Amino acid sequence: MNEKETEVFQIVKKHLEMYPLMQPQDVMKLLYQRNYGPEHAVEDPQQSLQMLEAEVKDVAVSADAPLFTPIGNAFVRLNLDRALHDYTAEQVNDMFIRSAGVIHGSLSQFLADIKLIQRNFDGLKADFTLADYEEYLSWYRSQAYPAVHHSPIYRQNYAPHYRVVFNHIWNALD
Repeated sequence: MNEKETEVFQIVKKHLEMYPLMQPQDVMKLLYQRNYGPEHAVEDPQQSLQMLEAEVKDVAVSADAPLFTPIGNAFVRLNLDRALHDYTAEQVNDMFIRSAGVIHGSLSQFLADIKLIQRNFDGLKADFTLADYEEYLSWYRSQAYPAVHHSPIYRQNYAPHYRVVFNHIWNALD
């Protein structure tokens, strides 16, 4: 593996360790976000803020929660549990909106990342099999590789509340 491939593999491996019930769908979401950032999720900045404000009621704000989780390509998942302790909803939304304009990936890189995980699956500790990954990949390919939500298992067990932001935008505010 070259350096970029090693980074992708290590990010997926770390997320599988942190979230052992991840499913193939969650791996695709992670790879999609690390390639494209949040650009698919931002159509209207005001609507984005309204969605964040609605989500706040489900967030357990805490100064002890980790602030972010790296996903590669200088993107992070900014954990709302902590971010909303340190920043206003408007500041978090602004970082999210500004990050949407930063795209590092391409379809060819995204597909290379998917294949990398497939080729090196034996090096990962996952709650699903390579056959499960390939079955999901077959369906995912038939859908033209869309942005996807977390799997129901992931949402039920980890209650994810985050926004993908470009690390340099977040660091500038911090």
